[in-house]
Amino acid sequence: TLMLVDEPGGWSRQKMSSMLDCFTVLHKGGTVLWKKELCEIKGNPINDLIKTVILEERSAETVFKKDTYQLRWKLVNEFDLVFVVVYAQAVTLMLVDELLESLKSAFLRLFKDSISAIPVPSVSFDFDKEFQRIMNKHEQNVQAWRQRGQKDFEDTSLAKDIRNPNQKKEPAKAKSTRKDQKEDKGDEDDEDDGNEQDEDKEATENGSPQCKDGFPQVRGKGAIRQQRGFVKKEKKSAKEESGSDSPHKKKQSRNWDPLAANSKVDASSLDRSVDKPEDAYEEDEEEKKAYIGTGVADVENWDVGSDDEDAGKDRKGKSKGFFSYLKNLTGSARVLEKEELEPVLQQFKDMLVEKNVAVECAEKLCASVANGLEGKQVSGYNAVKNAVKTAMEDGLMRILTPKQSMDILRQVKVAQNEKRPYVVVFVGVNGVGKSTSLSKVCFWLKSQKLKVLLAACDTFRSGAVEQLKTHAARLEVPVFEKGYNKDAASIAMDAVKYAGQNGFDVVLVDTAGRMQDNEPLMRALSKLVNLNNPDLVLFVGEALVGNDSIDQVTKFNQALKETAYGQGPPRLIDGIMLTKFDTIDDKVGAAVSMTYVTGQPVLLVGVGQTYTDLKKLNAKNIVKLLLR
Repeated sequence: TLMLVDEPGGWSRQKMSSMLDCFTVLHKGGTVLWKKELCEIKGNPINDLIKTVILEERSAETVFKKDTYQLRWKLVNEFDLVFVVVYAQAVTLMLVDELLESLKSAFLRLFKDSISAIPVPSVSFDFDKEFQRIMNKHEQNVQAWRQRGQKDFEDTSLAKDIRNPNQKKEPAKAKSTRKDQKEDKGDEDDEDDGNEQDEDKEATENGSPQCKDGFPQVRGKGAIRQQRGFVKKEKKSAKEESGSDSPHKKKQSRNWDPLAANSKVDASSLDRSVDKPEDAYEEDEEEKKAYIGTGVADVENWDVGSDDEDAGKDRKGKSKGFFSYLKNLTGSARVLEKEELEPVLQQFKDMLVEKNVAVECAEKLCASVANGLEGKQVSGYNAVKNAVKTAMEDGLMRILTPKQSMDILRQVKVAQNEKRPYVVVFVGVNGVGKSTSLSKVCFWLKSQKLKVLLAACDTFRSGAVEQLKTHAARLEVPVFEKGYNKDAASIAMDAVKYAGQNGFDVVLVDTAGRMQDNEPLMRALSKLVNLNNPDLVLFVGEALVGNDSIDQVTKFNQALKETAYGQGPPRLIDGIMLTKFDTIDDKVGAAVSMTYVTGQPVLLVGVGQTYTDLKKLNAKNIVKLLLR
């Protein structure tokens, strides 16, 4: 058995079957109580665990993977402690859950009285000897577990069945009882059975099973259909039905792979932008004003709901404040148990699902809240519900709040200082409103005195280039396009190059809508994103979707990752824009689902049909709507 060695210069790890890299005990406030690295750790995976899992209410997940490491953890909410083990993904750590539980129990047993003094810098924890003892014992358990070996095939039930194939199993009790009931029928049934056997015998002697009037008799549903005259007819060829000798013209299938070379006939039929004058589209001023709306692009926070309702609720709460205070005084302090939390969390889960949060996200969020509350002390009449609601509000706020600054205007200024255009690629499924959303963003940027160029990279859908030209004519901005049946990645690259040569500040790239399961189109999108390396990949989705939102963003990210070009890290979705946000009332759960899955924020929402109907997401307002 290979053991740990405690040397004078510090700890070293000989070849261990467990291959543990690091064990850490830390406080949720940020203090590291005790840490032991058995080998050098590249990066800081524990910090990533805290930021990505602990702070974002993802603690319901059991494993966290970062780079080449795999992490497991346990929470002790009574003392706000987190126990973490780190090991390589390529290594199978045997009995890891048992090891983590043993380390946690031993640490709490030894230092339970001192944990309350965690903020004091002088507090130290001498856990080295106990850690060595537990690790050596764990190695012995692993070796004993391996020596047991797997069960021999000869001892399995399948091997016994193969050796004794004729051995019949005893029939179930229900079947035998039913059989006995059938045997107990009267003589009448026996006579009927005898008559049926005679008829079958007579029919067999005639050469066909139960023939009558020259037609075979069918039992069951087929017999009923035959009695009613539903007889299967022989299929006639198209030539016989039409009565003409001309062959039937078969519809030619469409080539759905944009990377493949289509025929010139297909290209000419798709390209409706050739030999068309630039001023082919004309629109009067009144119609243009209808799309521009108020003419002021003020991208501010979008607030849903009535302020009067909230004020009324506040007044109602204040009027009962004294009685609520008395209720909170009742009840003694107690520790929250899992069984006590489950019914309350079920109510919150149902509430979230009703508000359009995907079921998978709602379940993980509730499980994470339960892990964070279990073991905490509460007191009061509605202590459990209040504690769950507070934890849920905090968790939703952490999910919806961006982890880094996503100020598009500031990023455009940075690109201007670097003497290059700022590039945004709009991606998403069919029919969600990418072109309209792109036009709204264009109007907003144009109102900020920025020079914008539109790139028509939807070379797949008929009429897509003309639709973008229509928006460009209303917005009075140029469009870079090369027609249809062209490589979208090359068009985007040429558009960025053209924008840099002609002093444009921003390039907005319109792409073809595609379903997340369409592999050829997803490969084409990945090529466009990875070759051009845009500053922002903006996923446009509908605020109306529920469970499908997870499937959409997950498969878009997966396709961009699996078909990445180059040696650098793959480009994934950087932000989300939700359309039709003004039509959903309080069903705002799609924002939570997409943000929870991707880890990226909802930057903008569309709240109308005019170019000025563009707003930022208000996280506080979204949480209020979800939990009211």
